[in-house]
Amino acid sequence: MIVIKKVPLIKLQFFFLTLLSILNVLALLYDDIKVMLYYGSLLASILLVAVSAFEMFRYRKNNLALRKNILYIFLGVWTLYISLKGFELSYDYIRSITLSPYVLLPYFLMFFTRFFRIEDFKDILKSIHIVNIFFLATIILTLIVDSQKLTLTAYIEDSIKYLCFPNFFLFLSFSKLTKKQKIISVIVFIVGFLIALMAARRSLVWIFSWTFMLFIFINYLNKNASKLKKLMLIIATLVIGFGAIIAYNLFFEALFGEFAEKLDVDTRGAVLRDFNRDMDNMSWIAGRGISGEYNLYETDYVFGLDDEMADDRNIIEAGYLNLILKGGLIYIIPFALIILIALINGIFKSKNYYLKVCSGFLILYVIEAIPAGVLMFNIRFFLVWYCIAMCWNKKVISATDQEIEKHLI
Repeated sequence: MIVIKKVPLIKLQFFFLTLLSILNVLALLYDDIKVMLYYGSLLASILLVAVSAFEMFRYRKNNLALRKNILYIFLGVWTLYISLKGFELSYDYIRSITLSPYVLLPYFLMFFTRFFRIEDFKDILKSIHIVNIFFLATIILTLIVDSQKLTLTAYIEDSIKYLCFPNFFLFLSFSKLTKKQKIISVIVFIVGFLIALMAARRSLVWIFSWTFMLFIFINYLNKNASKLKKLMLIIATLVIGFGAIIAYNLFFEALFGEFAEKLDVDTRGAVLRDFNRDMDNMSWIAGRGISGEYNLYETDYVFGLDDEMADDRNIIEAGYLNLILKGGLIYIIPFALIILIALINGIFKSKNYYLKVCSGFLILYVIEAIPAGVLMFNIRFFLVWYCIAMCWNKKVISATDQEIEKHLI
């Protein structure tokens, strides 16, 4: 008799998230079939939603403290409102809001919180480990197919955001990894950082640096460490930080001339001025909807699958401003409060390691949302909502490491 073992929902969700991430990265590598790959990514997104919806009733009692909170309910209602605002029943409109990972789908990740459980933590680590292997494989494939792609901003940013950023969660969870997971995680972190460095992507270098600091604090500055060890680690972190600044001033321009030059270049000023010039008071308060755009005055912009020049944009790279563009302050205030409460619970009210990891991952998003951090429909923001849900879960907040580990799958 053949027994078919049911695959855990979290693994199915990660399968489709990984698939859509790989297809989006490959679309940047293979121009001739990029449209087909984008539609494949959309199909993976639809299957992800369908598989999750099929299990909706079974997970109805999960994370009720968050899902019944007035902030979450209001945010959900407002998300539905901005999704319908300006809606057009046309192929071009639906294509524009669904094919882009920045427009419609990322705002619906909040509704996945009913499926999240602390019991799935180990499965999440295993799934991200597989994503790490795919990231290294795509880098090797890129070197074989077209190494010049590693100099293109769009390819570097998307490959890192889709396939490398999830490793931050794994990296912060270092104490709970297997030896193989630790080795691959460190390699992915170093490779991603070096690519970001050589490509002169300031926001990426910024978030990699913060990830390393949080990794030190979460994994080595624990309550069991001696005061001397804590002091030495803090001093070492400061020395490395200031040492890096000194090294940059002395040697960086010679070693990484392009990066050193780009650090002083204002690449966002014109876009920000265009955004501020076009936004009126009502737009700041209520946003312009999921498909909301702003006019360009100083900036030339290439848009869409057909690389056509456009006079307006539906995205601004600063994460918090993009949330305002879509949903206004009415969206960003409850969202920020939900994250703030999650951080208070995870950092101050909880004593377990797992919520320290979740809090660290949320801190990374908050930090990056200033220079970048635009919501995307990908693994990273799926994990952001997982971390929020765990940091709102009263049973997880009060649990010890030992109590949680008894229930881990």
